[in-house]
Amino acid sequence: MRNAANLGRRSAQADRIARVLTSINAFLTLIALGHGIYRLTQAPPDELIVQGWRTFGFLVFLAFWVMVTIWPRRTPGAWELMFVHKVAITTFALALAGVPEARETAMVDGWLVVSGAVAYVLTRGWTAWRPLIDKRATGADLAPAHA
Repeated sequence: MRNAANLGRRSAQADRIARVLTSINAFLTLIALGHGIYRLTQAPPDELIVQGWRTFGFLVFLAFWVMVTIWPRRTPGAWELMFVHKVAITTFALALAGVPEARETAMVDGWLVVSGAVAYVLTRGWTAWRPLIDKRATGADLAPAHA
């Protein structure tokens, strides 16, 4: 029976499945990071900033996937930020289906959306917000700071 004390807990099997999915996503992002580094080293000067921005973005997403793999219920906002980006880029890529790399991007980021959503549900990732909500409800974050 679930109560307030164990509401955020899931089965060990659900956590394992979710961690396999998020680990796969981290690995895919690591591959993208490696490819990004390669492309960065090959980029002409007029593409260096864009390729650098893209490559460093892979590094950020790798960190996000590692964080939610290790602490799926302790990273408020990480899941949601990833979803916003991945849904946006998947939708954008689908809209530009004839553009080079659009189909590949839609497939990879679409996988990240679906597998990430499954992992989010399996781990109850939204419960990462609970400590912040509970703290706010008790007014603990409104206490005056002492110098």
